[in-house]
Amino acid sequence: MRPIMRCMQAGKAVGAEHTPSEGEEGPLASAERPILVWFKQDLRLDDHPGLAQALTAEAPLAPLFCFDAALYSHLLHAPHGLEGLLGAVAALRTALRARGSDLLLRMGPATVEVPAAAEMLGAGSVLVEEEVEHRWLAAVAGVTAALPSGCSVMQWKASLFPHEPDSAASHGWNWRRFQQERGAPLPPLPPPAAGLPGLPAEVASAAMQAANAWPASACAPEALAAQLAAGGEPAAQRALGAYLRCCLQPNPAVFAAQLALGTLSRRRLYAAAQQALASAALPFGLGGEAALPARAAAAAAEAGDFHWHLARFDRGRDTRCGCAPRHWRWRGVLTDYIIAEPAACGTRGAQRAAERTGAPAVLLVHGFGAFGEQYRGQVQAMASEGLHVYAPTFPGYGRAEKPALAYSQELWRDFLRDFVIEVVRRPVVAVGNSIGGYISASLAGDYPALVKGLVLVNSAGRLDPGYAAPENPDADPVSAAGPPRLVVDLLSRALFLYLERSIASTLVKIYPAVPANADAWLAEEIRRAACDPGALGVFRSVFYLPKPRPLNYLVAERYGGPALVLQGARDPLNDAVQRARDIAAACSNVRVQLLDGGHCPHDEVPEAFNAALLAFVEEQLPARSAELAAAA
Repeated sequence: MRPIMRCMQAGKAVGAEHTPSEGEEGPLASAERPILVWFKQDLRLDDHPGLAQALTAEAPLAPLFCFDAALYSHLLHAPHGLEGLLGAVAALRTALRARGSDLLLRMGPATVEVPAAAEMLGAGSVLVEEEVEHRWLAAVAGVTAALPSGCSVMQWKASLFPHEPDSAASHGWNWRRFQQERGAPLPPLPPPAAGLPGLPAEVASAAMQAANAWPASACAPEALAAQLAAGGEPAAQRALGAYLRCCLQPNPAVFAAQLALGTLSRRRLYAAAQQALASAALPFGLGGEAALPARAAAAAAEAGDFHWHLARFDRGRDTRCGCAPRHWRWRGVLTDYIIAEPAACGTRGAQRAAERTGAPAVLLVHGFGAFGEQYRGQVQAMASEGLHVYAPTFPGYGRAEKPALAYSQELWRDFLRDFVIEVVRRPVVAVGNSIGGYISASLAGDYPALVKGLVLVNSAGRLDPGYAAPENPDADPVSAAGPPRLVVDLLSRALFLYLERSIASTLVKIYPAVPANADAWLAEEIRRAACDPGALGVFRSVFYLPKPRPLNYLVAERYGGPALVLQGARDPLNDAVQRARDIAAACSNVRVQLLDGGHCPHDEVPEAFNAALLAFVEEQLPARSAELAAAA
């Protein structure tokens, strides 16, 4: 079965997705000009549908890797991330050379270097994996627009299951429905045999010279750290085999980096797991503890495929925030976020932005069980006031992936830190609701240079005015011992089932002032997320969260900057008024403003909330010029 392709000419689609039938020529079959295979996050030869499709065409093949620092900069924040990339590129180049081909290497912006390589080679098409992450979508679109005349982009994907749900129904599409409709898994493709088409003789020399800027050490595996990630595709395959044979801890998250780089495909992970299960002596099909790693690996592959499709549909989904979501992969976990720019809000937004030059961005942080889109009343409203607004969804929540991670306050804080550094790229006013308030305070306390203002919205976090910081305040806190695993599992399942069935009634209780805003859409989105694979594990992690540092220590001592408590005074979860007073008493840098709302006043009474938030942001703006001050 041939992979699905999509052809785009100079930035615009010229054909719909199409799977050629048996005996029918695909779009590359009659190509005579070279085919440029652009390797990005698919750094392997095994199970590579794009390469397999290219080999059906009678045309020279030109594999290419472009090191675009902007696209791979996130690897600097991941343990051994850069080593992993360089090792994967080195292994890919070695594998191609063993088959009579080679890997062209270029450094610089992909939107410049890939079209330049296509023009140098006289390529008729550029073959590239379909993406869902925003940075890669923008890069592929930029490359497509800059290609020389007569050169088109062909996109491929390697789905684990053949089912293609209707994107129009993606709002209600969930994991349980996916399991019912997905069909049988597709097997991985074998790597190509020896004897790949070489580069065109007349351009091979020039193509190799174009790689001179690439550091030689980048393709010398012996110069790289001896980590798993640095070994590329061969090391990923060996590690997968070892994991399935003898790993006692069923945690396939160890392969997150390999799946993100593409040195290992989801289809190969799934097939290897199924083979391990089939070949083992499994009484009654269970296999006991020995089968757990394989079952966990298969489940991870299934979940990854599901979330990839969900993200693919979400690219065009109309959100309640008035703008389509974007997607970002953090430490191998696919997450989503909402962004609103002043320029997209018409003349008013642009004018306000000019008046507020240098203003920090607004980072909206959701609470437990919620997601970024719950800030539906703030995103466009703040952007129309000239502010850049971001509302991310934490790993483990909403439409983000929910892998088996050690979820904790520190993990979510690190997520926010990297999001601000890699996506926002400017200081922020952090606005956090419930546990999101505590995570925002952790971000401000541990990385104060990133936060110009802090807004706590019915925030979680204990208060301890007499707290004495440890000698090393940056040391990782010790996780709570928690109840026995069996007890936690039973409690989690019981509570999870209860909450799933009572989402609507629970929401109404925490929206006491305007219960109508706890609408069917919000309840359905929370219910949809509760169906996701891994959702129960996130809920279970609450029992093992490390003991948190006091909120007042983070806000007053570690951060010390301007802070506002926007408190829904009718929050049924605690004595909200007294809680706000206690925070102010424990934090000299905090002032309090009460709102007539419950636990989520940003969504319940957005107009009052926005007015208070905007006034606070105004206070953090740099001094305006004398001209603007006079005009005011």
